[in-house]
Amino acid sequence: MATLSISARRQLQRVDDPDGFLMLLLIDSPALSGPVRVVQDTRDWLIDGTTYIGLPLSIQMPQDVAREHARAQIRIDNVGRDLIGEFERLPPGVSLDVTLRLVSRAAPAVTEWEFVSGGTKGAASVLDIALGIGDDEAMQRNAVALRCDPDTSPGIFAG
Repeated sequence: MATLSISARRQLQRVDDPDGFLMLLLIDSPALSGPVRVVQDTRDWLIDGTTYIGLPLSIQMPQDVAREHARAQIRIDNVGRDLIGEFERLPPGVSLDVTLRLVSRAAPAVTEWEFVSGGTKGAASVLDIALGIGDDEAMQRNAVALRCDPDTSPGIFAG
């Protein structure tokens, strides 16, 4: 979603917004036992029949640095150590799909803004779990599925 709804814009512009917004984080991969769902809050939320675990999290937006891919950084508190166990069971080199959603507390089932990207790298400590997201994988892929070179098209090359 590129833009916010009119009701979300009105809510953001209010001085006395009694509801506020929630940031939902969804991390998914076939290697996980199930999607990891986190909400940036102090309590768990049940949204559309799905439970989101309430944990403090912070997002550092991408920096505009020359000759670097845009990368954002997500930090999730390692409270309870349940989340770290899920990530420690992952095999090396597994890809993660990361979705960030912004929803209003008044209507948490309505997604106001969404961003989907791949996880680039992760790290964990006693205090938090850090996950990088960005377009690294897409930028490192070949531009075409089949290249024309002496191995794939030997008849058109001399020699």
